[in-house]
Amino acid sequence: MIRMIAEPIAIMFNRFIHNPSDEISYKLFIYVKNKIKNKPLPNLDAPELFKILHNKKAKRIDKLLINDTNVENFISKFEWRLTKLYDKLEIDLIDILESIMGVSNAESRMLYLPNAVKIIINLAIKKNQSERQITKKKLY
Repeated sequence: MIRMIAEPIAIMFNRFIHNPSDEISYKLFIYVKNKIKNKPLPNLDAPELFKILHNKKAKRIDKLLINDTNVENFISKFEWRLTKLYDKLEIDLIDILESIMGVSNAESRMLYLPNAVKIIINLAIKKNQSERQITKKKLY
């Protein structure tokens, strides 16, 4: 699993190191094909993060910046969660759009899904968490 998560964690760690004053919580959503149902991911601890950041997939990190203080500070702002397969998330979103828009599944998929995904992407890049929230009313 380390190979799978090393690059995104390295990107987040690098952002954290080069922007220490930013008040950002780092969240990684992971789909694991053969996960055991209802078994949460373990807490990320310092030895595990050191191992991840020294993996060859963890590129573009100044290895000198990987120290106890930076690792502990990053861990305090990092959270990871298991998630569904992207296709299943998309189906769930289509069903939600179908319900709130009062349209057919095909209309929801073809007309509303692309716009909803664009809106979600635009919200996801907002700096403040309060700006990343949306109501059903604002969605349409």
